[in-house]
Amino acid sequence: MGSKRGDDGVTNIQLSSDYKLVECDARYADDALAMLRSILAELDATGRKEFYYMSETDDEFRSYYSNPDFITLGVVRQDRLVACGTASFRREEAELFAPRLPESVPLENIGYVEYIQVAATERGKGIQPALFRALEEEMLKRGARYFTGLVSPLNDASLGNFIKGGYGEVGRVFLPNGFERILMAKKAD
Repeated sequence: MGSKRGDDGVTNIQLSSDYKLVECDARYADDALAMLRSILAELDATGRKEFYYMSETDDEFRSYYSNPDFITLGVVRQDRLVACGTASFRREEAELFAPRLPESVPLENIGYVEYIQVAATERGKGIQPALFRALEEEMLKRGARYFTGLVSPLNDASLGNFIKGGYGEVGRVFLPNGFERILMAKKAD
């Protein structure tokens, strides 16, 4: 599993020729929302809804796909969105992370991984870590000096991907609904 820079400027995920990394726009928003709803239903059915807490409305979620302030990438297989992720430089998250970073960094240089989701049928194929790296590369191009994210302490797979990606814990917070999240960060290369 590796990645390389493609002709369109986006990193290509090299799983097999069946997969392609794309920059997502509004035409992918409903597919991404449907995938999210499926994941939330799966978590709810297993009593693990705390893994993923969606605080935004459907329309706010869709807005990621038309807002230039968000980096939204997807993985397509056979013309179907099978994974997607979003990163940003939102001030709210930067203010949360900045005091916990080991050095002073301007808020506009703190990139934040909003979410990464992979369809159940595509898990275990290395898509999530590759998409994670692609989002980091795009944040780096926009001036990130630190990459950050929040993860549920109950989500071993996601936490493991952060750790494998070189992130370390810089603190813990509780969301408005009372769910605990681990603040993860790493210095950009």
